[in-house]
Formats: sequence, structure tokens, C-alpha cells
Amino acid sequence: MIQLKPDVIIIPSKDELYDQMQKIAPTIMIDFSISLDERLTKIGEVLGKEKEAKELLASFYTKVEDSQKKLKEAGISDKTVSIMEGGKGKMSVVTSYTFGRGSQAIYEYLGMKAPDIIQKKIDDKYNTNEVIDVSLEVLTDYAGDYVFRSSYEGMVDLTDHPVWADIPAIKEGRLIEIDFGFCYYNDIYSLSKQLDFIVDQLVATTN
Repeated sequence: MIQLKPDVIIIPSKDELYDQMQKIAPTIMIDFSISLDERLTKIGEVLGKEKEAKELLASFYTKVEDSQKKLKEAGISDKTVSIMEGGKGKMSVVTSYTFGRGSQAIYEYLGMKAPDIIQKKIDDKYNTNEVIDVSLEVLTDYAGDYVFRSSYEGMVDLTDHPVWADIPAIKEGRLIEIDFGFCYYNDIYSLSKQLDFIVDQLVATTN
């Protein structure tokens, strides 16, 4: 860090590292858990680019509105969506809009809903379980009209699994593979690209 000679350092928490960084350059703490709007506004203030931050956010929310409109025109906006990961004996099911795997783009910005059994957990502000393990035997109860499966190298192939293959969304071609790495980050650039992918994939299923 010293060799980089930064003018300012942005760090996600005030810990021992924060104290060390302060000795190198002015150090600003921006909590990674705050909302996109708060985070980008704060970065804009730190860098003296408040105007650019506002423009970025305005452009992003225009994209959100356009994306919602596309789903509505395709007759998809009121369909339920599940996000899953794993295989064999159990699957992990996302029960939060802050867990990645496309959850923020799908549930927060596009405003799509999960099946009731999942949506109740998403809506519960006291819910601390962002993901739950579900056995394949009851997985159908957690499957929405559309299923996004977080994909990664070496994941289990469920193509021939009878329970998985019998889930309506899977059987009828409404399974969408979404890359784990692609949906790992929730900065404004990543979320914008995730929106493009998710909307395009959802609309493509109607064809």
C-alpha cells in the first residue's frame, strides 16, 4: 500500500487494518452492507464526484424501470422465482435479497416474488438465515415458476435425478443457470450487468 502512494484509502470496517491504513493516507470507512444508494453517494462525496454519482444512480434506476417494463410486457413480472445451489441429497435455497446469486437484482430491483414459503422469510426483517438447506424430496415446494441455479465448476449434474427433473420449472424449460462469480458482487456495474442477463434469460423462456 505504501508503494502505491494512494491519496485516499477506502476500507469496509474500522479495525486494526484501518489504523494501519490511516498512517499511509487519509482513510475512509464505507460499510459494504449499506444500500447501493448510500454507498455510491458516499464514494461520490469522498472523491468529489457527487454529480457523477447522482447521474450513475439515475441511469441505473432508469434501467430498473425499463427492465420491469420488459418483464411486464412479456407477462413474467407476476411469476415466482427461486434461487438454488447445490445438488445430490439437498439444495441450498436463497431466502434473502442480499445473499448474491442474483437475489438483489431479482427480488429487490425487479421486484419479483418467491414462492410463499420463501417469500415469508425474505419479508421477515428478523430473518437471519439468508439461505436454507432443503432436501430434494420436498424441493418442489420451494420451486417457483422460474428457477435460477447458481452454477460453478464441479457442481453436481442433476439432469437425470428424478425429483429434480420432475419439478415443473425444470421439466418445462424454465431453469436458468446463473454463474456464481457473475453474481458475487453487488456494486452498481455488476448489478447492471446482472439485470441485463436475468431479464434477457427470463424473456427468452417465453419464446
